Amino acid sequence: MLAARNIGPAWLFAPHSRAMTRPSRRRLEQGKKNFVGFELPGRALGVVGLGAIGVEVANSALALG
Repeated sequence: MLAARNIGPAWLFAPHSRAMTRPSRRRLEQGKKNFVGFELPGRALGVVGLGAIGVEVANSALALG
């Protein structure tokens, strides 16, 4: 799910401080468009094995649609 929503690159893009100037806020808002990603509902998911982790993944996927 992290890869579908581009969370990793977005995390590196966003500044880690709360003190931001107006130009950096504007740049942050404009840069968010680069990390939109895609929607997960309706996509196919393959789960290899239905052990403890596979069952959790399958149940989570069913809950997400």
